[in-house]
Amino acid sequence: MAIFSSLILAVASLLAALLLFRQPVKLSDSSKVLASVIGLCAVFICIASISPLIVSANSHDGKTFALMIENLRQYLALPLFGSAFLSLTINRTFSRASWGRWSLALLATFELCRRTQAGEYYGISLGILTSLIIGFCIFYQADKNIKLVKQLLNVSAVSCFVLAMLIFNNEALFSLNIVPTSIIEPLTNISLSWYNFFLAYSLLVLCSLFSEKLAKINNSEQPI
Repeated sequence: MAIFSSLILAVASLLAALLLFRQPVKLSDSSKVLASVIGLCAVFICIASISPLIVSANSHDGKTFALMIENLRQYLALPLFGSAFLSLTINRTFSRASWGRWSLALLATFELCRRTQAGEYYGISLGILTSLIIGFCIFYQADKNIKLVKQLLNVSAVSCFVLAMLIFNNEALFSLNIVPTSIIEPLTNISLSWYNFFLAYSLLVLCSLFSEKLAKINNSEQPI
């Protein structure tokens, strides 16, 4: 089940990235930057989902590589995804250099918190903040004439993202020590599978919405 769900997440991540570049007209420079940022996040998520399948867990190097990729997903790709979505929602564009500096700031903050033994709480806080940002982006200035089916899709995508980040995230379960480890460990594979499924679904729906918003901005920037 865990292997199947990891493959589903990998495929969904790549499809989500491709959705951003399927536009009726050529992307403007600012739209390309946003699409590239989200595409990079999707690639990191894809690599992290398949790394346990291709990297040996018995070797020290394999464990180190898998942990590094997982950290890139949790502490860079997902927060960066939320940041880009927020940037598009409030109609603010930034250069590649600015996104690069923000990425370095996210990684530096994680490293600082890790060294001060606060990495777990930073991860939980980042998950909560990213979930709030995604929810804000979905409901901020929402079109009142949007179809009910689409509204349900958007709400379900936010719900699945929150479940993946805060409920079925193994890092979150282990770090808070709310539930005894003896209970959590047998549920690790189950929670990982649901994490992959929920994140895969939310990525597809959110990137589809992201693509629509990107198309509107891109069309407004086209010369008349």
